[in-house]
Amino acid sequence: MKKIYSLLALAAVISAAGCKKAEVTTTVTPGDETGDDRVPVLFSLGQPKFDVSVKSVGSIEAWNGHSLYILGYDTAAPDYSLDDAFIPNIKATTLSSGDEGYDGTKQQLTVEHEVPYEDPAGTPQTVTEPFYYSGSNIYKFFGYYVDDAAVNADFTALDPADSDPVPVIVTGGTADPAITAANLANDGVYIPFQINGSQDIMIAKAERKTDVGTSGVDSTRCYSAYAARRGIQPNLVFQHQLSRFTFEIKSGSIAGNTVFVESISLTSPSKGYLCVAGGDNTRGIVKATTDNNPVAMNLMETGADGTCQALTHAQPAEYTDADTPVTAKEIGESIMVIPGEEQYILTVQTSQDGVHTPIPAQTYTLTPAAVTGGTVTEFEAGKSYTVTLTIYGPESVVPTVTLTQWEDGGSVAIDPDEWKEPGAEEEPGTEPEVPDTGDENPDQEEVPVP
Repeated sequence: MKKIYSLLALAAVISAAGCKKAEVTTTVTPGDETGDDRVPVLFSLGQPKFDVSVKSVGSIEAWNGHSLYILGYDTAAPDYSLDDAFIPNIKATTLSSGDEGYDGTKQQLTVEHEVPYEDPAGTPQTVTEPFYYSGSNIYKFFGYYVDDAAVNADFTALDPADSDPVPVIVTGGTADPAITAANLANDGVYIPFQINGSQDIMIAKAERKTDVGTSGVDSTRCYSAYAARRGIQPNLVFQHQLSRFTFEIKSGSIAGNTVFVESISLTSPSKGYLCVAGGDNTRGIVKATTDNNPVAMNLMETGADGTCQALTHAQPAEYTDADTPVTAKEIGESIMVIPGEEQYILTVQTSQDGVHTPIPAQTYTLTPAAVTGGTVTEFEAGKSYTVTLTIYGPESVVPTVTLTQWEDGGSVAIDPDEWKEPGAEEEPGTEPEVPDTGDENPDQEEVPVP
């Protein structure tokens, strides 16, 4: 799915039954930073880089009731302990399509929390209000989206009672012993996760120099009440941390027209730690180093009710003759995997004649060296690879992998005429065997890089 969406402004509203909500003016009037009016923190969420795919709905075009988390720290804080955080891992839920004022591409909200107080009778109460900049303090802000992939530190499933907010591991001054298994020495906030191929994982950091732009505001005073009074508030651009593979199918011969694709999977490690707050060289994914054997991650599709379900067997785009180009059709959603692996194993299960007569599964080893359209040395975070399966017959499936937006990077052609597993050597004097498809021109049509 090649869809782009943007969200220009967002903040979280967190309320509890029986809590009073403060009347808050979220417009900030420029003026002297010594003014008495309190200045709320307003978050702007720019366009994510690039698509966002979510387990429940696949690729989406707009935020719609999705849950993000926000962290904020005084720049003078000694470490990333949540005890000392200005905004300590607060859940931020976007507006949904039925909410008043909803706009999937432009939302103005604030991050709020509950503040205790006593009423005139001395009775303890709480009021829900935004976070306010304090005096001349300067802050830094982070965000993350982890879908439903968060787990406990030992990679067991979260108890629903412990999943809101998502539990984190903080290294540095308040290191959790559980993190030592991952050899994470850098100070930061980490989210243990385990993916199944359908979840998307993103992180964001407010970049003060970018937000200041040509405003004339001193970037060293971001983010603060001073900067906010001059119109500079944190902008969070979410960036994808996984590599994404999407799939499409077409027939390359008459014989391929009666072959159906039943399932597709990629084999990849599934466990890791997402550093969501820390230094620029620290944030991102750290793959778990123990008990992280690769697992098969199946391609899923979006059902009529909007939830993910098993792939429905699909017939390829039909081949008519060698002179008529065949446009591949998309199949399923996507498989998102931990980036940086030396290889992924692609497994394709097919059947014959639409009656589900099984055909032995075919496997291919995908390596960065197989990617065309540019010099590719590794499968990278935030890049998407479109796998085109060209079917020539019952046991002849030809994957072509094209690197597409999210970010363009090249293509991988996996043709049985030319494909070699990594490390395999050609025998001298031998010619690659051409599959017998009954067609005079079985050569695969070249797929252009978008």
